[in-house]
Amino acid sequence: MKSVKNTFPEYRRLLIWVAGILLLYTLIGFFLLPWLTERQLLKTLNKRLGIEATVEKIHFNPYTFEVTIDMLHLANEQDEPLAAWDRLYLNLQPLQLLQLKLRIDEITFDAPELHFRRYSTSDNTLTRLTDRWKATTKDEVVVENMEQEEASRQDEPLFVLEIGEFNYSNGEITYRDDVPATRFETILKPIDIHLDHFSTAAGQMASKDLVIALENDSRLSLNGNIVFSPLQFSGQVNLQNFSLQTPYRYLQAQLPFELKQGRLGLAFAYDIDLVDTANVELSEITLDLSGFSLHQPGESAALLQSGVLKAKNGYFIFPDNQLSIGDVVLNDFKLAASQNSVGELNWLQLFEPLLSGNTDGEPIEGEVQQLQLNIANIEVVNTELTLEDQTPAIPANLTLMLSAEMQDFSLSDDQQMPFKTNISLASGGVITVQGLLQLFPALAVQVDTDIEQMSLLPVQPYLSEFAYIEMVSGKIDSIASFTIDQQEPLGIQGNLTLSTLQLDNQLLEEKLLGIDTLAVNSFDFSLAGQRTAISEIVIDALYSRVLINENGETNLALLMKDPPKTENIDADMRGAGDATGYEFALGRVKINNASSRFTDQNLPIVFDAQMQNLNGEISGFSTRSKQPVDIALEGQVDEYGMVVIEGAINPRNVTDQTVINLAFSNLDLPAMSPYTVKFAGRRIAEGKGDIDLSYEIVESELTASNNIVIRDIRLGERVESPDAMDLPLDLTVGLLKNSDGVIELNIPVSGNVNDPQFAMGPVIRGAIGNALKNIVTAPFRFLGSLIGLGNDDEAIDEIRFRAGRADLAPPEQEKLHKLVEALSQRPQLTLQIPAPFDKAADGQRLRVTAVETRIESRLDDTESTQQRDEKRQQVLEDLYRQAGLSPDLQTLQQEFSASAEGEEQTEPQRDMLAYNAALKERLIEAEPVTVDQLQSLAEQRQQTVVAFIKQSAELNDDQLQTTDNFSTKVDDGWLSMKFDLDTL
Repeated sequence: MKSVKNTFPEYRRLLIWVAGILLLYTLIGFFLLPWLTERQLLKTLNKRLGIEATVEKIHFNPYTFEVTIDMLHLANEQDEPLAAWDRLYLNLQPLQLLQLKLRIDEITFDAPELHFRRYSTSDNTLTRLTDRWKATTKDEVVVENMEQEEASRQDEPLFVLEIGEFNYSNGEITYRDDVPATRFETILKPIDIHLDHFSTAAGQMASKDLVIALENDSRLSLNGNIVFSPLQFSGQVNLQNFSLQTPYRYLQAQLPFELKQGRLGLAFAYDIDLVDTANVELSEITLDLSGFSLHQPGESAALLQSGVLKAKNGYFIFPDNQLSIGDVVLNDFKLAASQNSVGELNWLQLFEPLLSGNTDGEPIEGEVQQLQLNIANIEVVNTELTLEDQTPAIPANLTLMLSAEMQDFSLSDDQQMPFKTNISLASGGVITVQGLLQLFPALAVQVDTDIEQMSLLPVQPYLSEFAYIEMVSGKIDSIASFTIDQQEPLGIQGNLTLSTLQLDNQLLEEKLLGIDTLAVNSFDFSLAGQRTAISEIVIDALYSRVLINENGETNLALLMKDPPKTENIDADMRGAGDATGYEFALGRVKINNASSRFTDQNLPIVFDAQMQNLNGEISGFSTRSKQPVDIALEGQVDEYGMVVIEGAINPRNVTDQTVINLAFSNLDLPAMSPYTVKFAGRRIAEGKGDIDLSYEIVESELTASNNIVIRDIRLGERVESPDAMDLPLDLTVGLLKNSDGVIELNIPVSGNVNDPQFAMGPVIRGAIGNALKNIVTAPFRFLGSLIGLGNDDEAIDEIRFRAGRADLAPPEQEKLHKLVEALSQRPQLTLQIPAPFDKAADGQRLRVTAVETRIESRLDDTESTQQRDEKRQQVLEDLYRQAGLSPDLQTLQQEFSASAEGEEQTEPQRDMLAYNAALKERLIEAEPVTVDQLQSLAEQRQQTVVAFIKQSAELNDDQLQTTDNFSTKVDDGWLSMKFDLDTL
């Protein structure tokens, strides 16, 4: 056996070789390989990719196979950083290659940095590096490499990759995007990733931990397990306090809104299996959204501002696309919606660009299954909704607080979802809605609503668009049920009450309309049935104000503004009016304690009247019935007056069948003085009146009867009025007032209400005016009508006397009897009896009478033995000689003397009768008549009439008044005495 000493030389060469090899291995491993690696790495990066790289140190331990690369920095040709790290450590296990395993015990990155920049939609950091790499590679090499890569993808992997531990600590990723209008840049740091026991071997599971710090104190953490073959993931994800400003800054150029703040928290457990098809299961999903603030560009007020949105107990399955959430709670959200002056809604303006993408509806190949969403409970707490409408000149604003809850929300078919909503209006009122909601396959809603004291004040801006009216107060209460489904597009049943309504006239600053309560009881509306039914409407304490100003304009007309221009409104209204078959039924309308004030300033004296305590009802109505609506109302006018309104109207065609009766009783006539002043120029000092107005319309033809009864009227002072009729009002009243002091008038009116020239007010006023004019212009005809005389009967306004006489002929006595009978019914009238005479006719008759009287007196003194003609001739000749008339008697005698024919006479014969007549005629012509004689005759006639009337004892002495003598003319031998009338 050889000794060591002897043996050593034999192995010395071997030892030297081994030592040399080890030394060389050591030198190469520790020094040459790092140097060559650094040089080749820097050269390749620069040549192939144009990257300027620097490395502080590369260390390789050839015995432990540990690789360390310190302080690597990569930058492009523009000296923009691409990547860097402080330290990269790898612990390789090359012996595992013998087992076809590529194993790395540890990979550690300390403070790594990655820089990615997007220059355009098709140009970024990676594309530039890829393009540079391809540009520096020969074509055949590229083709060969591509073929090899394709083949390698088809074959099973040669080695199994194992990583015992992977550490990525204090990392940083910088992302910069130049494509948006506003350059986007964000830095993710620190990033910490830890992976244990990673293997590409089948069934091998690795654990992983990922923590990324994002902007603004946000944090993303991921932990769990991963199986590479088959590819499976499981674990938990937790995104904490994520700032929504980060994605907003990136997308702001494409978004039509501004996001000023917002935080998102998201956590879930995941289980992903990609063996055959993608199967994803997310569980324990929790989402928190808070501090969200969405704005219109340039606006400081938020459109949407979130308090807190929380969703928990979520569960999602893909590809079934089933999403289930246990609870969703929205707390303290604020939503603002507004409509601008041209009717554009701000929310639609914001999102219309996003919603206007390609929606051609063509099916997408491989389209995923429709989302199945189920939420066990949804709760909305203290959400504020602010609505603004700028279309009116005065913007309308409404603010409400919303709280709601819903159970079993689902997108499934036939899913009934119970919900309850409570809305509190800032203007006043609470609305409660609860019921069931179904979304698919068709919308179906069944809800009960309860509205309590909802204020109507928010409608003021819309009211101001049409009238100068201020909504002072008004509230609505309602309990109703709503139904919406395929059979019934909209059905409503319930009750509604309008209370404390007050509308004021803004121009006059006074109350225009008021209602204590208006109750619509038991209404039923059906859109499907085209039907509306109302059991009854009860109106309590309705008040209305009507005023006519100095120019004859009503307050309502002056309050109306020009309506806003609306295109095609006429066509729309005509279209709406063409609907047929719509049914409307109303049980009754009951009116309690209504009142009204009417003022007419278009009069010389302002007229002001109050109607109060109006009560009654309007009967039922139905569009399916021809039965007219009955009206029965009763109320008080001023202090002691009364009005009763009765009638029947066919609302479907008012001009076809309408009867209205208005009975006013015990009206205070002095209060009507403004109208009597305007139309007659006189006040009314005393009196009461009843007015019965009856109107009947049949097939558009109006027949109206206006019965007026006036009691104890006494006219007051005269008042100048330019519109007053020229009427002797005292006489008119005297003519109309009967022996009981009552005036009764019936003014009939008729006409066609479809005639555009027909107007009820002017027609009635004209009829009354014409009736009064007819009375005062023919008062005796009116008196005759009182005793039954017609227009064809002889007038009683005059009697006749023979010329020169004062006695009453029998026909004239009859006239006087009739006149006395008529006047006895009008004791307040006085008969004006004139004293007429005709100077010529009466004078001539007085002369004849005077001459005949003297003749007769002389005849009595002549001898009785003479013939009468001889006596008469003697008396006439004596009177002629006494009067000294010419020619003398001899001349006259010769004129009337002649011989008989055929006879010769010595003395001519005289025509005694003609001779006497000529003497008398000359005496009459010479007879003097004085004015006193004529006036005496006139007075005798006057007294004859007075005496005759007094004999009847039907008139009071003060009803007979004599007037002065006056001269007139005889007609056909008769002289007329025309009477006149006056009042006491």
